Amino acid sequence: MKPADIVLLLIDEVDFDEPPISISDLVVKLLTQSQRVSTISDAQILAETHASAIQSRLKAVWNGHSDRGRPLKLVLFQTASGDTLIRGICHIFSNDTPDEIAAKKRRKLSFVVESTLNAMVDPYDFERLCSKILGLLGVETPVVTKAARDEGVDFFGKLNPVAEKYLFDVSPTVQKKLDIWLIGQAKHYPQGKAGTPDLRHLFGAVSLARANAYSTNSYTAKTLTLKIADPVFYLFFTTGELSKDAWNLVDKTGIVAMDGRMLSAFLADRGQADTIADPTKFQQWLTS
Repeated sequence: MKPADIVLLLIDEVDFDEPPISISDLVVKLLTQSQRVSTISDAQILAETHASAIQSRLKAVWNGHSDRGRPLKLVLFQTASGDTLIRGICHIFSNDTPDEIAAKKRRKLSFVVESTLNAMVDPYDFERLCSKILGLLGVETPVVTKAARDEGVDFFGKLNPVAEKYLFDVSPTVQKKLDIWLIGQAKHYPQGKAGTPDLRHLFGAVSLARANAYSTNSYTAKTLTLKIADPVFYLFFTTGELSKDAWNLVDKTGIVAMDGRMLSAFLADRGQADTIADPTKFQQWLTS
């Protein structure tokens, strides 16, 4: 196996609860468990031969995911002696606080959320889920557009990031004007990758909305009253993955993107895993 393949194995197969372990020891463990090698000796030879390349590539992947907010099941860290170790992101230490333990238990349920999102049949349900995510972000009245003639916009809402800082003002002043639009597209691609055309479609749709250039007198045209100087976050959510070119475009444009794994982690962190795992509760939540 090549170092790149071994790193993919680490990312995919490491357990959420994996205790701290050296990278080489974990490589041997996973190679043996997955039967990618015939003997433990073969696994040890691979781990030793490619130790430097594996560590270097794993650090690059870790840093790239961290910069984009993309969750992994593992954490890299250095000991006081300078050794690089790896552990499952939800491993519980004896000195963890109750809040830390609760957060790790919530994150462990992200695989349940991811499985449910991948199994969704109706793309419009995913659009409604995206509007619920806006609510979890603090949008008071998130909107999901009509399935037909949505003008390239699937969900939107306004967020005021400072209003809660001034709750005791006698009357609001500038905070009334500091709303930010969150406008997004939802792509239900459980088995595929979103690409740059999808991102360009979103950018073009918001640009046309800012110019009030709608093709029809649609529901979106009537409700998305975007002014030319209004601040906007462009949101792109997908149940699948983004291509490498798409991530590059995200980095260069400032579009806020979440792939299926990011969405699943976010929803699990917000304590929504139990609701999403129950079909009846999930539908009730989507339609409430």
